[in-house]
Amino acid sequence: MEYQAPTTSTLLGKLLVAAPDQADSVFDHAMVLVIEHSERGAIGLVVNQLSLTGTDELAPEWNSLVSEPSVLFAGGPIDHDALITLGRTANLDGDLVLGLHSIDLDDQPDMVESSGIEEIRIFSGYVGWLEGQLEDEVMFESWWVFEPRVEDIFASDPSESWQKVLMRQPEPYSWYANFPDMVRAN
Repeated sequence: MEYQAPTTSTLLGKLLVAAPDQADSVFDHAMVLVIEHSERGAIGLVVNQLSLTGTDELAPEWNSLVSEPSVLFAGGPIDHDALITLGRTANLDGDLVLGLHSIDLDDQPDMVESSGIEEIRIFSGYVGWLEGQLEDEVMFESWWVFEPRVEDIFASDPSESWQKVLMRQPEPYSWYANFPDMVRAN
């Protein structure tokens, strides 16, 4: 299969889906939303990997806005102390990709909610790439690049997201939706 590189010069706002043979097990079945991309590098959030920490332990005052499942998401292997919070509104008008909003957890939850934010998702850590590194990984097909949907970021069952995103893609990507976890064992 020959990969068709994205035609845009930026990957900002794109959904990176880990190819099934991804060598780095940290990114096994991972989906990464690219939230920053420039000539200096890129930053993204893994949107489908949960941590074991409930948001009620970390930020109980935000419980009314936290989307299900109510856990901290493992946003990536870099700087687990960094909390990045995304919020969404019904009208998809926002300052980030897909109309999402960056939420400051130091704000008052009721103020954020009154601004139209309907739900939030909190990520611990992020994924980072140096200059040209992400482009190389895409070129070598470690990541497949797709257009995201808001429901990919706020899925109520993130364990099914990788498969669902691949299923809606054209062939040959849709073929991989049911790719076995341990292909060598089959």
